Amino acid sequence: FDVVLAGAVPLTIATAYSAHELLDATAGHRYGAAAGALEILAFYPLLAFVDGLLWRLLIASHHERTLLAIGVSILTVNVAANLVFIPMYGYKAAAVTSIASEAFSLVLGLVAVKRRVGFLPRVGYLPAIGGAAAAMIAVMLALPVERLVAAVAGGIVYVVVLVLLPGTVRMTARELAGALGATVARRHASDGA
Repeated sequence: FDVVLAGAVPLTIATAYSAHELLDATAGHRYGAAAGALEILAFYPLLAFVDGLLWRLLIASHHERTLLAIGVSILTVNVAANLVFIPMYGYKAAAVTSIASEAFSLVLGLVAVKRRVGFLPRVGYLPAIGGAAAAMIAVMLALPVERLVAAVAGGIVYVVVLVLLPGTVRMTARELAGALGATVARRHASDGA
């Protein structure tokens, strides 16, 4: 859970911050008007990454019927919301209903995982993620460069802060560094033999 959440946060922040520039870089200026919808949809990974983990827990514990009920509920809410709001508010309403549907899915997933599996993700790593996110945002706002460049720089700072702070990312980074070092040492030893 910690790694999934830690991965979703900088993606959400960077996309929300640099939506206009991201669209210009990937699709050209003619889609600039869609930046508002992309700013809304930037929060989708944050919800979907965590929700996807919950769905996998339900699949692994053989609660496919529960997932089917959740899926049908989400589909019903999403289609109804789209039918009501898109004609009135356009494509931005579609972005909002997507986020609302994913949030609804997350809530249903949390309830189902708690009831069926007896598990809820721990939130003890949230302060580290929040600190890294604050550092990322500070860097993005302080740099006098294009927003996309600032978002990349902020993302680098985010990763560095999480590696320096105690917790899951630091532990994972140490394990990966140790495994990489052992692999390099074995290759070096076999090349020298």
